[in-house]
Amino acid sequence: MLIINDSVNISWLGLSSLRINFRDKQIYIDPYKVSGGSADLILITHSHLRHLSVEDIKKLKKGNTIVCVPGDAGEIYDGGNIVVKPGVSFNLYSIPIQTTPAYNLSGKPYHPKSKKWVGYILDLDGTKIYHAGDTDDIPEMKKLKVDVAFLPISGRSVMTAKKAAEIANKFKPPIAVPIHWDNSPNSLQDASLFKKNYKGESKILKPDLSL
Repeated sequence: MLIINDSVNISWLGLSSLRINFRDKQIYIDPYKVSGGSADLILITHSHLRHLSVEDIKKLKKGNTIVCVPGDAGEIYDGGNIVVKPGVSFNLYSIPIQTTPAYNLSGKPYHPKSKKWVGYILDLDGTKIYHAGDTDDIPEMKKLKVDVAFLPISGRSVMTAKKAAEIANKFKPPIAVPIHWDNSPNSLQDASLFKKNYKGESKILKPDLSL
């Protein structure tokens, strides 16, 4: 668990899944294979199975849960309250939220820019938490001003650990956390490589599989 302050703590649940405790709110990003719990807010980055898990959304959803999904997710899950695309801002539970682009740069992209999939920035009482989604080291990242960045690093349809560190060194979050590495053949080696190459503070979290 990453404890930011008295109001904010964040657990990495494996792959790209996060649980954010903010005051009395439970926020999940890309929940996948969660053990249980309930969510006030669920944010989905894109429509691939391990990010848009209908089973996990149903497990976490209660009467007043808000679910944000990208536009094409309706083909898989039709219960989204809010449809998002890159570059929009909105408030939920008095939390300012921005969406950011998330896509692959070249070759035959597994995450095409045309899909308009997203990352998220949550402003939690002035602390900006960035979940990049599944993405390469795209140029839009260079302009980011965030306090904590969760970045995918496996090199399998997302950027490599070195590329992730290079782009993080350009927008310089005070804390950078590698994710999306636990299903990689190199696994912890990738996370360690990111930490070695990032010039700021980097935290390597263990997946909390109990949540």
